[in-house]
Amino acid sequence: MTTALRCGKCGSPVHIRKRPLTSKQAFVLERIKDHIDFYGYAPTLQELADRCDNALSSMWAVVDHLEKKGHIRKTPRDWQAMEVI
Repeated sequence: MTTALRCGKCGSPVHIRKRPLTSKQAFVLERIKDHIDFYGYAPTLQELADRCDNALSSMWAVVDHLEKKGHIRKTPRDWQAMEVI
């Protein structure tokens, strides 16, 4: 079961407004975009952690915030099913 991001006012997925990112979140988002452009699929969390010189647990938090802020969409239990919105 996937959960779609919805607008807080009307519940529609169409009116999602992306919230601003911290510098670390923006850096990680750019690494995700670069990986997708080069390989055609999203990186794993371990690949992101290695590329960004961060701990794996830190990547969990950053990716979770990116999804909550409306910048990526991920499929539960499949970290390579990330998509940049």
